[in-house]
Amino acid sequence: MLAGLYRTRTPPSEIAELISGIGWVSQLIAIAGGTDIFGDRASQGAAKDRVVTIDEVIAREPDLIIGSWCGKKFRPERVMARPGFDRTRPRSIET
Repeated sequence: MLAGLYRTRTPPSEIAELISGIGWVSQLIAIAGGTDIFGDRASQGAAKDRVVTIDEVIAREPDLIIGSWCGKKFRPERVMARPGFDRTRPRSIET
């Protein structure tokens, strides 16, 4: 099903703060053929231990940003309007 796709580099963001995904999110990215650019933090159970800065996102050069905000509608335009996001250009932002 995913044959021929390149390995997309992506940081999952779970809520309005930039929080990288927990283990199972990182696993889903891998199953889909991608690379979680914050996979080194996926084993951290507490969200406070997975908070990332815009500078960290920029430095890791994502191709795609996945938004999964608990209890809120994900609005890609709000993510891209954040200060600093003009310095990164993911190809897509998905919910």
